Amino acid sequence: MDLEDRMPFVGREDELARLAGCVAAARAGRPWTVVIEGEAGSGKSALARQWARSSQLADFTLLRAVCAPVESDLAFGVVGQLIRHAAPAASKTAEALEGLIATPGASALNVGARLLDVLGDAQSTGPVAVLVDDVQWADPGSLQALGFVLRRLEADAVLTVFLLRAGEAGQELWRLVGQGERNTHLTLDGLTQDHIALLAERTGHRMSPEAARTLHRDTNGNPLYVQALLADTPADRPRGASDSRPFPPSLAALVRQQLTELPEPARRLAQASSVLDGPVPLALAAKVAGVADPAEATDLLVARGLLQWEPTEPTTPIQVRHPLLRHGVLAATSTARLRALHATAAALVPEGAAWAHRVAACDGPDPNLAQELQQAAEEQVAAGTPGRAATLLLWAADVSPLGSPSERRFLTAVALLIRLGHHTRAEPLMPRVDGCAPTALRNLVLGSWAIYRCALPRAEELLISALEASEEEEEGERMTAAASTWLSLLYVMQGRGTLAQEAAERALRIGNSDEMLLASTRGMLGFAQALQNGPAAGLRTLAELNPRLGDGYPLPADALDLAFRGMLRVSGPDFTEAEQDLRTALEIGHSSGRAVVDDYVHGNLATAAFLRGDWDDCVIDAERALTHASAQDRQWYYVVGYSAASWVPSLRGDWGQATNLLRTAERLALIYPSGLAPVYTALGRAMLAGAQGDHHTVVRHLLPMLAMTSGWPLVTRILWLPPLTESLIMTGSTDDAALSLHQLTDHTRQAPFLRTAMAWLSGLHAEHRGDSRAARSAYEQGLRLSVGHDGGLLNRAQLEQAYGRLLVPEEPRGAEWLQRARDRFLALDARPFAERCAADLATPANAPQAVPAIVTQQLTQREREISHLIGRGLTNREIAAELFLSSKTVEYHLSHVFDKLGMSNRRQLRDSVQTHMASPGTGQQDS
Repeated sequence: MDLEDRMPFVGREDELARLAGCVAAARAGRPWTVVIEGEAGSGKSALARQWARSSQLADFTLLRAVCAPVESDLAFGVVGQLIRHAAPAASKTAEALEGLIATPGASALNVGARLLDVLGDAQSTGPVAVLVDDVQWADPGSLQALGFVLRRLEADAVLTVFLLRAGEAGQELWRLVGQGERNTHLTLDGLTQDHIALLAERTGHRMSPEAARTLHRDTNGNPLYVQALLADTPADRPRGASDSRPFPPSLAALVRQQLTELPEPARRLAQASSVLDGPVPLALAAKVAGVADPAEATDLLVARGLLQWEPTEPTTPIQVRHPLLRHGVLAATSTARLRALHATAAALVPEGAAWAHRVAACDGPDPNLAQELQQAAEEQVAAGTPGRAATLLLWAADVSPLGSPSERRFLTAVALLIRLGHHTRAEPLMPRVDGCAPTALRNLVLGSWAIYRCALPRAEELLISALEASEEEEEGERMTAAASTWLSLLYVMQGRGTLAQEAAERALRIGNSDEMLLASTRGMLGFAQALQNGPAAGLRTLAELNPRLGDGYPLPADALDLAFRGMLRVSGPDFTEAEQDLRTALEIGHSSGRAVVDDYVHGNLATAAFLRGDWDDCVIDAERALTHASAQDRQWYYVVGYSAASWVPSLRGDWGQATNLLRTAERLALIYPSGLAPVYTALGRAMLAGAQGDHHTVVRHLLPMLAMTSGWPLVTRILWLPPLTESLIMTGSTDDAALSLHQLTDHTRQAPFLRTAMAWLSGLHAEHRGDSRAARSAYEQGLRLSVGHDGGLLNRAQLEQAYGRLLVPEEPRGAEWLQRARDRFLALDARPFAERCAADLATPANAPQAVPAIVTQQLTQREREISHLIGRGLTNREIAAELFLSSKTVEYHLSHVFDKLGMSNRRQLRDSVQTHMASPGTGQQDS
């Protein structure tokens, strides 16, 4: 036990009581997160250990990790520590996760999804507690993975506890954890004067009230300071207010005094252990310290409470008991002595750990070491560990002579962090970036950071400055290519196709050794063409830029190209090919560690499912898109994601949910503006208004896009043209309706999917002009189209409803078409549309008919999703993977589904859902 553990536990009873409530909630299947925050030495770790040893957690499996600064760039190091403690029931999933962590470029979201599997399996033997100490030093990947997991736990018996040093990374942690009702925040303040007196009494010290007050004043109640002072004082020696021995003002002073009183071998061993920062083998620490026989020194340091020793481990590792004690030892050691210890350690530790010691051993600039570090960083990039490369480059900058080489290495490191999405590490470095000389690289870094912050005008200014400055610099071409790639991304985000094309073509003429940046540039050029001439033009450009895509056997390097092609295909001719591209991109991207902009990929999968009429799949993919964006902090996707997530609730009549999602999208559009933001917020509002039958509002939101012949309105015409055309017809806007119908006719040549909508709207337009014959001809032409995979089920139902309504006054079979349309609306669960169709059936020849609820109407959204996937034949584990949930959560929701629907097994549910899926709304059917 360490110094804190050997003292009686006082002053934290209230915190333990609050933790007991969190334990009870988690045990009952309400996942809970606790953040314990306090200054160094405030007793966070002691509180956690006391609690972990208590009977409260007797039935919990404890997964624990302790973060350290030296491992902050070790990809998923914290997750790796946690799964080493996994219960035998989770051994297979833990082993699979270990393999994923070892894959270069593994994404935080995929690691988080596998960690969900581990937690789900671990719960088969009881509740689980996850404890992460010193979370301010956690590697970014692990933090993102844990944040993802915490947002996906719904009915899991999981308690997560983070110990955080006050003022360090707290904002980032709360962003990842989320401010939900299942969070508890404990702040550990110093001990009170009464607590200090009680602690002294329990350790056998005689202390007057005046002495307790003085000790409280001098230590500010810091538990570690207080305990160190009490441990340093013989129990039989009273302390009084006028004690001739002054209280040290800080622990550093106390540690310095203790070191002075130690024998030389013990002092040297304490210093070496502090330099190694570890648990490290005793033999290694002894070699670094120059102590031939460390046994006596170790015993003394353990007895004094400075070292912790594990004699039962094979290497008998030792380490300084507490970070504050370590800092005290380092502060009490001369600079020359520290450098000598680091130099000795560098020759004895493995190469990966030696770099830090070599840097610390420097007594000034070392150009040779800086060059070695830069070369090692380049090797790390090639090996797929760019996070480690960034650390090495930052060190290289620190040991470089002041001036250009130092700044270039520093800026290259920050550029890597921004590219990786390690914004927590990059953010505190940005003031230093701003203070660098105004080179192309400095402006490039600031410009890319501004894009991340969605400060797009500022980003453009900085990137153009980088472009101009690169013309006069030694590495001008490389800087020109990089700045042009970022500019192409910026202009695509803004919907400025011509400028995006110029920037992307300039970057491609120069070329780039970074395959990911090269693929990004190709994608931006494809989208630039689409913004100017439509999706088909963008697809032709992508085919020319990467002929390998036509071979049918994509390489890992093609993952991003496939993703871009799939996105453009969603707006074009074939959803089947689009989905194949998008899913293949995800598959090879995840297996190879390649980035494939998962949020946009899933967002486009959601769009395809929405247009096709697979609305339950649309909801699932829209949620997955937002999950990816949140896990990677890709703020620029939020507006698109929340708007798209509102479409299905709008058309199903869940107007409260849709309105909340749209308000979120509109609020975020003010913070993260882009060319897509106004298009998607307008589209979301129009979807809601159209479902409510408010055609004037649809026109108000969508009509401005009709006059736009380029930009994102051109790329997204497949989404907004049909509802706008309908509303223009219904509001009697004749001229605009004719123009909209003309554009729809033109776009149908590129997207045959729109033929059903075209037939319906052509007939509707003719009908409103009073030409019933032309209307009937258009409707019947559309009804001869088969209802297939790309059938556009909502448009098909609207076509059938319009045709039936036209026939009803004269022909009995008009009611049959109305009934067919209503059945199709119900299959989609498009209840507002079904209700209006039922009203059309309420004629003298047809009694009014109520709209029946489909089997899943009484379920929650999550229960609907799980039921839908049961209907597709997925197992619980497959459903968990599909929805980013744990198997435990799936089981919980499934039991509620059975209760609500009066079913006893999954076969009954599967048959019921499959019957619903095979209804006229989704089957292959000709007129």
